[in-house]
Amino acid sequence: MPLPAVAMILKNWAGLLTLFLILSGMLPGQPVKAADKYQQGQLLVANSKMVDPRFARTVIFVCRHDSTGAFGLVLNRPVDNLSAQKLLDSIGIDLTKIKGSFQIRIGGPVELQSAYLMHNEEFGKDKHICKGHGVAVTSNIEVLKSLTEDAGPKRAVLFIGYAGWGAGQLEGELDRDNWSIVPGNQETLFDPDADSLWWRSMEKRGLDL
Repeated sequence: MPLPAVAMILKNWAGLLTLFLILSGMLPGQPVKAADKYQQGQLLVANSKMVDPRFARTVIFVCRHDSTGAFGLVLNRPVDNLSAQKLLDSIGIDLTKIKGSFQIRIGGPVELQSAYLMHNEEFGKDKHICKGHGVAVTSNIEVLKSLTEDAGPKRAVLFIGYAGWGAGQLEGELDRDNWSIVPGNQETLFDPDADSLWWRSMEKRGLDL
C-alpha cells in the first residue's frame, strides 16, 4: 500500500479515537459533569451554599431520575412518633405493632399527606416506584400494612412526603453546584443516625466545610 494511503488511514483512525475520548470525557480538560447523566440510586448532599431552607443540610436518596424529572426522599429529617401515628392511623396501621427495624422520616415538602416505604429489595415483588441498589420504594397500601406482620420487610424507613423535581430541574441545580453526589448503599439508606448523616456524607466528598 502506498505511504500516502497509509498516512490517510492513520489520520482517520486518530480522528475517530480523539472524538471517542472527547465524548467519553477521558481527555484532559474534558471532565464529565455530574449533571451530564441521571443520578438514580445516588445520594444528593446539600452543599453549604444551598439557599432553600427546606433542603439545607439534607441528604436525599434519588429514587427515580429520568427525562421527565426526579423523585427523591430526604434521609435525615426525623419525625416524632405522634405525627407519624396520625398518618399511620389514616391508613389503618398501629405504630406500636410494627415489627423489625423501622424508622420514620420527612421525605420532602411534596404531598405531606402521603406515605412512602423504603425497604430491603428482597421483600415485595411489584408495584414499586423504584427498585435497585438493594432497596425498593413503594406507596402500595398492602405493602405498608405488612409492617405489622412477621412476614413484612426486615428493614424499612417510612417517609412522609417526598422531594420532587420537574424535567431538567435537578440537572440545573447540579450545574449550579447546589448538590454534591455520593454513591448510595444500604447502610447509608437505613442509617439510624440521622443527626450526623449530612456531616458524614460531606466528609465522603472531602469538601471543606
